[in-house]
Amino acid sequence: MDKKITVQYYANTKLKSRSIVKDGNLIELYPLYARIFYDTKNTQIKAEVNGETILVSESLSELKEKDLSRFTSQFESFIIEVIRNEILRLKESFSLTGLGKRLSNYSKNVKDVIFYSTIAEVDKAVAPKYNFLSAGAKTEKNGRLDFTGLARLIDPDLTVYEWLYGSGIEEFKKSIQTTDPEKVNDFIEIVNKLIRMKE
Repeated sequence: MDKKITVQYYANTKLKSRSIVKDGNLIELYPLYARIFYDTKNTQIKAEVNGETILVSESLSELKEKDLSRFTSQFESFIIEVIRNEILRLKESFSLTGLGKRLSNYSKNVKDVIFYSTIAEVDKAVAPKYNFLSAGAKTEKNGRLDFTGLARLIDPDLTVYEWLYGSGIEEFKKSIQTTDPEKVNDFIEIVNKLIRMKE
C-alpha cells in the first residue's frame, strides 16, 4: 500500500521579511515554503518560480490568487510525482533528505546539464567505452560517437525529469535517423551518467 505524501505551504516567518504597502496597509511578506510529509519523515523546501523566491503574507492569502494557486497546485503535484518515482527507483534507500536540490535538478533542461558539464565530468561519463575529444568521443574499437551533434538534437525544453521518468528518451530516439542504434544508446547512457553526477 502506498504511504501518504502530504504537502503543506507556509510563510517562513523565521526568515527576514520584506515590507510592502498594499491597499494603503503595510504588509510583511515572507518566503513561501513547502513542508513535505512522507511516512514518518518530513522536510522543508523553498517554493520558487524560475529561481525567484515567492513572497507571501503570514495568512497565505496570496495563495488564493489565480496564478499562485495554479503554481502551488502544479508544484505539489510535481513533488508527489517525483517522490513516487524515486520510491519506485530507489526502494528502501529513498530519503526526503536533499529533495529540494533534486527537484531543482529535475527542473533543469537536459541540454543545460550536458553543455554546462565540465570536460572532466564528460570524460568520466564516456569512459571506459569512449575516449573524450573536444569534437566528440571516439576510440579505435567503437568508432566515433558524435556526442555534441547528438546533444544538439535534444528538444531544448526537455527537462531532466521528463528525460528520466517521462517519454523524453523515447521521443529522442524517435527523432534520430541513424543506422547505429548502439551509438544512440551509448549517448543516452552518457547523458544519464551526467545527470546522476548532478544529483
